Amino acid sequence: MTLVWLAAAWVAGILLASTDGGNFTGWIIIGGVALLSALVMRDRPTVRLALLMVMMAAFGAARYIGSLPVIDETHIAYYNDTGYFELEGVISAEPDPRDTHFNLRVAMDTLRDGDLEVTVHGVALVQAPRSGDYAYGDRVEIWGRPSTPPTYDTFSYRDYLARHGILTLVPDARVTVLGSGYGNPVIAAMLQFKARARSVISAFLPDPQGALLTGILLGDESGISPDVGDAFAATGTTHIIAISGFNIAIVAGLMMGLARKVMAERYAAMLTIVGIAFYAALVGGDPAVVRAAIMGGLGVIAARIGRQTYALSSMAAAALVMSLLNPQVIWDVGFQLSFAATLGLVLYTGRIEEGIRRLLRGLFAAETVERVIGALSEPVIVTLAAQITTLPLLVLYFRRLSLVSLFANALILPAQSLVMVIGGLATLIGLVVFQIGRLFAWADWLFLTYTIEVVRVLSRLPWAEMDVAVAPVAAWGMYPLLMGVMEMVSMPGERIRKLADAIRRRIGTEGLMGAGAVVAALLWAVAMTGPDGLLWVRFPDVGDGNAVLIQTPGGAHVLIDGGRYPTRTLTALGGAIPFWNRRVDLVLVTGPGDDRVLALPDVLAGYEVQLVGTSGVRSESPSWAAFEDAVAREGAGQVTLLAGDEIRFDDGVTITVIHPQELPGEDSKPADYALALRLSYGDASFLLLPDWSRDAVDEVLRAGWYISGTVMQVAGYGRASANPPELLAAVSPQVAVLNVGAGNRAGLPDEGVLDALSGVELFRTDRHGTLALATDGATLWVYTER
Repeated sequence: MTLVWLAAAWVAGILLASTDGGNFTGWIIIGGVALLSALVMRDRPTVRLALLMVMMAAFGAARYIGSLPVIDETHIAYYNDTGYFELEGVISAEPDPRDTHFNLRVAMDTLRDGDLEVTVHGVALVQAPRSGDYAYGDRVEIWGRPSTPPTYDTFSYRDYLARHGILTLVPDARVTVLGSGYGNPVIAAMLQFKARARSVISAFLPDPQGALLTGILLGDESGISPDVGDAFAATGTTHIIAISGFNIAIVAGLMMGLARKVMAERYAAMLTIVGIAFYAALVGGDPAVVRAAIMGGLGVIAARIGRQTYALSSMAAAALVMSLLNPQVIWDVGFQLSFAATLGLVLYTGRIEEGIRRLLRGLFAAETVERVIGALSEPVIVTLAAQITTLPLLVLYFRRLSLVSLFANALILPAQSLVMVIGGLATLIGLVVFQIGRLFAWADWLFLTYTIEVVRVLSRLPWAEMDVAVAPVAAWGMYPLLMGVMEMVSMPGERIRKLADAIRRRIGTEGLMGAGAVVAALLWAVAMTGPDGLLWVRFPDVGDGNAVLIQTPGGAHVLIDGGRYPTRTLTALGGAIPFWNRRVDLVLVTGPGDDRVLALPDVLAGYEVQLVGTSGVRSESPSWAAFEDAVAREGAGQVTLLAGDEIRFDDGVTITVIHPQELPGEDSKPADYALALRLSYGDASFLLLPDWSRDAVDEVLRAGWYISGTVMQVAGYGRASANPPELLAAVSPQVAVLNVGAGNRAGLPDEGVLDALSGVELFRTDRHGTLALATDGATLWVYTER
């Protein structure tokens, strides 16, 4: 169990460093001091373990910081989004064929820009023409534009690639092969074997059966059509395709069983471990595969030396090794799902089995009960145990829940051992004697077809799956709830009664009921206040001032300006941001006027603001000085924004700056350099306009920015000079929002602006109160407070 605690501390250190960073040397010093202290306190086991955990956490943090890439002139990512270049490098992984292109991982070494040649490093993902012929180890010349990988609605391709050490994407590249044989010869030979095996399967079986077998055996899912992949996802059976512990266990069992017949036990164990490692590398070495390979290898070693395998310790060892090699693996969804599923098997398979056994004992004879348990073990019990611990992650990352998963797994799991064993034999034999291998493949076609058709039929049920969106804190909060329920369910009846009596004696029935109600209410509140997959844009009624609050579908929060009155702004934030979240990801300030910044120091004091963006314009006013002091005091990051800059969120939301066109000078008028923004999500867009001058409006119109929007925030509280007819015609909104204080001294909005908006649906904060607009990227909903 000590290893489990040490591995948990190591992972905690990585997570801590990812949020706060810290100093590499400082973490090493802390770890070293903790290690020396543990040696001094070696006679006190509890203290020694605590110190060793501090050491592991510190070294884990140092490992994470040391793994972060340094982006300078020698790194390919330094040149992202700066233009087209001629590049050279070596293909460092197996080419990944897609419908329209090849994905090539290229270890770059040369960048040319005209006569300039720079030696670079770093891996880029190059999208090469589908008609090309590429192989691992090929040296290639590339003409293309290094770019920052994009983010999408529910998936960040940028983060996914970064976890694999790739920070650059080169789309639509022209690629010329200059030579071959520059890679590792062992890897090249292994990939040639994999290519031959793939071609044999393709020759044996049509798709989708052949594509499915290739995915199950070789970890290559590129040939599986989208409709088949979606059917597996809808029925919660994608784990059938993904290489995991199930596949590794079959490989280990077959190799060990065959090797024992021809060699001594220890040599058989060594051969099996080598075979597991080879297979894990052959199928791509994804985190789930590596985890299964490490645990499988440890199981073989434990059996050889006569020791019982402790699954939690094996999991801890796997997590340590994998995060030592690549700390970023902690955030890999496959890594998390694999460990969660294994944890469920370890913790709950036996308990579920015993619960079913207790339930059936009163109905059937003991022999019948055991037969039923045996029949249900893999298709139902194992699946249920794994789903208990993977459910929160599946809901969090994929935002959908399969309602037929248990039934689908019960139907198809019994056939999967036969699919893999027969398919593996067909492939291996087919590499030697094609016609004999084909006979095995035809037999496997039956089981593959059965699997596909069951999945297809169940996926077509109207209630097969449901869309679910939960906040991360709610998803992670499911774990103590699920585990607590499982603990209670798996307890013998007598122990449950004794525990309940003890609790009641200590806190009373009323206290117990009250505590339960509080916990239930908190969990419900967390679930209800989390992100719901919609983009929300709120215009709070802050009186004579401007404030706009954006919540992205993934839960990020952006505040544009703060208004004059801290109490109104903080109340608006408290009503829109979940109570358990004290973070504002971004504050954008359109100008230095009191009507925009007076409340912001209180916002910075009350919330953890990550980044502040301005147009660079400043003011000598006391309110602006207080705002700048608050930014410095609270340690928020700062950035100056100009037209063309984009702020992209992982969930597909983009904020584009359309003004100012250049940095302000010392004597510039703030209204000429006010920050104007266009917010977009799917087909919906919001033009968020400041209190700017007529000159600023003319600059935007002359620059030719695309400013058409679904929703337009009327500029300058409805001032005519800020909303000329040319601007309203260019935007052509469906909905207009006017945030203006009731009875303001300036007499805004101007009647001419209201007349120009007569054909547009108009909402005003002075009449409708706080306005909340929500969209899924296609449909727009408007909610008013009054």
